[in-house]
Amino acid sequence: MIYSVDTTAELRAWQRRMFITCWLTYASFYFCRVNLSVALPAIQREFGWSKTEVGLIGGALFWVYAGGQFINGQLGDRWSARRFVAAGLLASVALNVAFGFAASLPLMIALWAANGYFQSTGWGPIVRTVSRWFGAARRGRLSALLGPSYLLGHVGSWLLSGWLVARWGWRAAFWVPAALVALSAVHWTTRVRDAPQEVGLTPPEVTGDGPPAAQGGWQGLLQRTFAHPRLRWAALANVALGFMLGSANLWVPTYLVEVWGMDIGGAAASAVVLPLCGLAGVLGAGWASDRFFRSRVAPMTALLMGGLAVSVLALRFLAPRGGLALAVTLLGLTGAMNHGAGSILVTVLPLSLSDEGGVSSAAGFLDFTAYVGSGLGGLLAGALVDDWGWDAVFICWTLVALLGLAATAPLFRSERRGL
Repeated sequence: MIYSVDTTAELRAWQRRMFITCWLTYASFYFCRVNLSVALPAIQREFGWSKTEVGLIGGALFWVYAGGQFINGQLGDRWSARRFVAAGLLASVALNVAFGFAASLPLMIALWAANGYFQSTGWGPIVRTVSRWFGAARRGRLSALLGPSYLLGHVGSWLLSGWLVARWGWRAAFWVPAALVALSAVHWTTRVRDAPQEVGLTPPEVTGDGPPAAQGGWQGLLQRTFAHPRLRWAALANVALGFMLGSANLWVPTYLVEVWGMDIGGAAASAVVLPLCGLAGVLGAGWASDRFFRSRVAPMTALLMGGLAVSVLALRFLAPRGGLALAVTLLGLTGAMNHGAGSILVTVLPLSLSDEGGVSSAAGFLDFTAYVGSGLGGLLAGALVDDWGWDAVFICWTLVALLGLAATAPLFRSERRGL
């Protein structure tokens, strides 16, 4: 390989291009993923289904996405991210278009489950692409900057979907985002490159994320993923985070409609406090992790898990007395705590493993565990509301947050021992 003579300025230009492309691309995934949450109240009214039944639609995506994250995280360490991510985007586009034409519960479940698989082609390969273009010294900053991509994508999706549902019905909330994501797939394919070597540039540093053969192949990746102490304990905490975040993302617009009497447009606009405050949580967690804990995962995660349990308890006991403004504020606080902790586990931890290799595998595995929790949470929350009301959901969230807090204790020990 012949590298450019003066690579510093050229490498920085390519790094900016790669980061912006990765950021925009991952944000676009959410336009074809979280649009369902805003459409659910209208779908339920049109077909007369219970929350448990429509919860099966959202739960189908979570479960298949979870398995897909693990599978595609491994494949992302072996295949070209440029082709892999583009294929996933285009498949998700097609499935969203088809969902907009669906009129039966089994068909909707099947289509949204398939969408979950192709949505899972994004995170692991994109994190690996970032790790190849940037050095290890910039991990904390990168995690703080990359995390907002999915949060602002989430905000954009809910605002657009709420506007579309209010004016043209719930089906438009799947067709219009599909058109935008198709454009994103074209942008990704034309702009991204898998590694600096493809354009004749010297990598910023050796990351250890070599080819699969150098890592022991598929079996070696699986063994390292499951056996790694930090990944194992982080996965347990991440299940709890995913349980809460998945059920909140799926049901909070419905909660605002039913409990606070909002229309769907207003509920969607108010519900964006979850990802918007989540953005503040991601930025604050990334900064605080570097500033106070030397980028260690366990202390920051434990702090945020404890805050999450307190904020959910406040939502249960204080919001009914304080009114809608307090409820929305507390929802924002839960979003900040949950997204902040999730960013530490799913971004900072995988990037910290760059020297060991398998960044995509680690990111995919941790996202897999989050969506296992999301699948449980999305389905269980609907059933709890059907049988016992919204208070049961808040009590359940509190208990799950405390279980996640307990999982950080062995993670502390693993980090102290350098394992």
